[in-house]
Amino acid sequence: MTRIYTPNKTSAKLLVDFASSQWGINTGEASAERQNRFLMVYDLYIKARSYALINKVAFWFAIAVGVSVLVWPSLAFVPQGFGFE
Repeated sequence: MTRIYTPNKTSAKLLVDFASSQWGINTGEASAERQNRFLMVYDLYIKARSYALINKVAFWFAIAVGVSVLVWPSLAFVPQGFGFE
């Protein structure tokens, strides 16, 4: 039996692991109704993973834009020291 309660897991992955262990998906003993339920749970997991990836990309993009907003005014003064306008 795999350990489903680990701290480094998203809530969607926990839901998938719990459903597969409780409904007998891994052993192949699940009925058609339980397999359909698991399909819906796994679809939620796929969507949650996609949103997690989008959130990570958007977070790092926001950090980069925030740093550029702080750096941009200082770049306006550097060319003036060289005589460029």
